[in-house]
Amino acid sequence: MNYEVALFSDEFFNTFPYHDREGWDKPERLLAAINGFRRAVPNAINIKPQTNGLLAASLVHSSDYVSFIEEGSKLERSNIYGPTYIVGKEDAIFSKPISHKGLHTLYFFDAYTMADYGSCNGALLGASCAFDAAMWVKSADIYSVRSAYIACRPPGHHAFRNFGGGLCLFNNAAIAATVLKKDKRVAIIDIDVDHGNGTQSIFYESPDVFTFSIHAEGWPYVSGYVEEIGKNEGRNTNMNIPLPSGTTGEIYLEKLDIVIEKVKDFNPGYLVVALGFDAHKDDSYDGKFGLNASDFARISNKIKKLGLPTVFTQEGGYNTLSTFSSSRAFFSEWMRNEP
Repeated sequence: MNYEVALFSDEFFNTFPYHDREGWDKPERLLAAINGFRRAVPNAINIKPQTNGLLAASLVHSSDYVSFIEEGSKLERSNIYGPTYIVGKEDAIFSKPISHKGLHTLYFFDAYTMADYGSCNGALLGASCAFDAAMWVKSADIYSVRSAYIACRPPGHHAFRNFGGGLCLFNNAAIAATVLKKDKRVAIIDIDVDHGNGTQSIFYESPDVFTFSIHAEGWPYVSGYVEEIGKNEGRNTNMNIPLPSGTTGEIYLEKLDIVIEKVKDFNPGYLVVALGFDAHKDDSYDGKFGLNASDFARISNKIKKLGLPTVFTQEGGYNTLSTFSSSRAFFSEWMRNEP
């Protein structure tokens, strides 16, 4: 069997400044992840996105939300800081915002994610990468198994069909899974330290996609709990494993074993991994877990034994040093021998 690995990215991801109030989504964090990948997979195929990002995003997201992001992509090259959010109350009267700035209150669930020139064009390119990576993975011949790493920013797993937030504009994992599930069932494993609430919502009633999320309990406070198992035809195709602050690699890997067995039972044809490195103990954003780089290697080892064609989407990871070491360890193990 021939194993092929490709990197889907674009130089634009490394040029625009952070688009959030607190400056977490900086270019350096993605460069750290890419550099770790390149050290581990020096012979990876490099592919730039070609598909129209608007069309790719429209596979998952509503037309009005996609139009909002398209409008932001045409702004001048500057950060557009949205307003302080107003929460609608029963006795207040509200009209739908008209300006692009005002629409932030409608299309983002937090007050620090911004739809400016850089983030919107980055999101469009990310959607294009997700579509192209999924198509590349599923187009392998019968003698090949392909893995594709989507190295993009902003991240995506907090983006819902109709709105975004948590730095995320378009849900790249959901776009890739939507392309893949046209042929075979798909499992999504989200290892970011935060709950993949957007991905869960998008596939909550889908029997063709099983979504798994291992995350720190308590974010985003209103989702990510064990009782969220899917709905209607999607019942029992959603699984959350919330873990307490300070969870070590040993405990994390024990829980991942449960996920791996559930994936096997579901018997998917493809795998999507929402790849966050912010569960590392030194990560500057959350730092809620006690994982180290060697733990990410062991996570990789368990996932690769599934032997499935895989799409990786870059999610969190904000400390550049720990992101580099975690990325390098994860992909080095992925490339060690065959599954």
